[in-house]
Amino acid sequence: MKPPTSINMLGLFIFFFITFFQYAQADEKQLTLVKTNLSEGSHADLNWYVFHWPPLMILEGDDKGEGIIDSTLQILIDGLPQYKHKIVRLPVARAFHETKNGANGCFPALLKIPEREDFILYSQYSVMYKSIQAITRKNTAFKHTFTDNISLSDTLTNTKLVLGVQYKRSYGDKIDQLIYQFRDSGQVVFRAGDSKMDLFSMLAKKRIDIVLGFPYEALYAEQVLKSKPKLRSFNITETDKFVYGSVGCSKTSWGKEVITQVNKLLDKEKNKSYYRESLGKWLLNSDKDADYWQHYETVFLKN
Repeated sequence: MKPPTSINMLGLFIFFFITFFQYAQADEKQLTLVKTNLSEGSHADLNWYVFHWPPLMILEGDDKGEGIIDSTLQILIDGLPQYKHKIVRLPVARAFHETKNGANGCFPALLKIPEREDFILYSQYSVMYKSIQAITRKNTAFKHTFTDNISLSDTLTNTKLVLGVQYKRSYGDKIDQLIYQFRDSGQVVFRAGDSKMDLFSMLAKKRIDIVLGFPYEALYAEQVLKSKPKLRSFNITETDKFVYGSVGCSKTSWGKEVITQVNKLLDKEKNKSYYRESLGKWLLNSDKDADYWQHYETVFLKN
């Protein structure tokens, strides 16, 4: 066999170069297609960040899925079929970290506070609660002669009572400022994790004296904790009568579109009986509930 000539070698080189170039183009087209599909898929993904805060969100136990926010979240999921919904349970701090980094994530209900506006977009109101209260043991309330309305600032200033709060949870601007004011006094204990029941357990064991929470939370704690603590709830003079939560999403173009769709859905759903029932299921049975529903009509439905 004759050795290949330089002309034959050049022909082989051209052949292999053209073949490689054609395959490279095909691979590039395929890679572009994969990237496009991933982009479209991730754009349609919607991660809902949730925490075990009964009875607002109940992720464990016999009442799993029966929380106030659990119910409104299901309405949102059912009404937004264009998204691939995923329930993500994370510590609060981690969930906010993900949001700051622009993840395709939303919170089903957040209080609006200035510190979050740099990285979160809010919908219209999605939930409405009776305001945060000071929850303590009955014997503690009796000892300090608490009345129906107490000043949290005066209580912390004039007593040695210890307040327990959830780390990274907002209790509204005024209360958040008070917590910040007393943070180094030795009277404020911050509890990490995503379970509010830990604080109520500490309250029952007398490790802390006051827990901040909604009246529904005290009712739920009395029902589920083995220690069966006898609790009392008191209005706090530094708070408004009711507080409102909104859906909060990453402050991105994706988040802006989600909030637009959420607002359209809430416009249709908030005045329906099943939406009212989802918010009212853990309301205490008292004449004060009439005031709640009046506020629902005059404020919640219009914002």
